[in-house]
Amino acid sequence: MNPLKQFVIQFAGLKNGCHHFDFKVDDAFFGEFDYAIIKKGSLFVQLALDKREHLLALEFTITGTVELVCDRCLDPFDYPVNTKQRQMVKRSDEVEEGEQEDVVYIGTREHEIDIAPYIYEFSHLALPIVSLHPDNVEGTPRCNPETLAVLEKLRTKEEDQESADDPRWEALSKLRNN
Repeated sequence: MNPLKQFVIQFAGLKNGCHHFDFKVDDAFFGEFDYAIIKKGSLFVQLALDKREHLLALEFTITGTVELVCDRCLDPFDYPVNTKQRQMVKRSDEVEEGEQEDVVYIGTREHEIDIAPYIYEFSHLALPIVSLHPDNVEGTPRCNPETLAVLEKLRTKEEDQESADDPRWEALSKLRNN
């Protein structure tokens, strides 16, 4: 069975007005997309679909957690996701000039819409550019302490090498140590 089939909404039979849908998104969902940053996660998606004569206004509320890999220590950690996104879908056989970024066009004969790509995109847009373990209450990173120790050792060696190669670094090092 296709795990993405549940994300296809038959809007042709719906009356004009607002309709609400709830979806659970898990590892199987993200496994259907190649090259996804998110491999594991548990998200809850609330969709408000406002159907009008030639327009569908989709408002997504996505909450939950996804597993990311820390860019500093390479250990996995859970990242909270909480985002609201809006997508307009216009039913028209002609794409209008000056196409708007947040408007997608579908044919007037279409009777269903697949929202899986929107959920995938919006959940990825909620991720930080740099994935790092959140700091604890003292303000120190929750990264793997062994990895942090190795990184500190490498940083110190690199600084020692730089200062040995260039005497200007010694003067700057004195300023930092004061």
